Amino acid sequence: MYGRIQRRFRQDIRSRRIALGLLFGVAAGVSMFLPLELETGIIFDGRSMMAALSGAFGGPIPAVITAVVAGSVRAGI
Repeated sequence: MYGRIQRRFRQDIRSRRIALGLLFGVAAGVSMFLPLELETGIIFDGRSMMAALSGAFGGPIPAVITAVVAGSVRAGI
């Protein structure tokens, strides 16, 4: 998906950043519904990892969009 977004929005940087933020945000939301229980009472979901990857691959704008989407999903749970 990342590669498709990069190719699709090659010239339009703003749209590419928004699409990356939404992609990583949806992935963060899905990861909250599929947590990994390491031990009893210790639960890990990939939400923070998705936010970090979003910032690393897209910069601050996709990271903020990812955080807003993930936060909205978390508020809805």
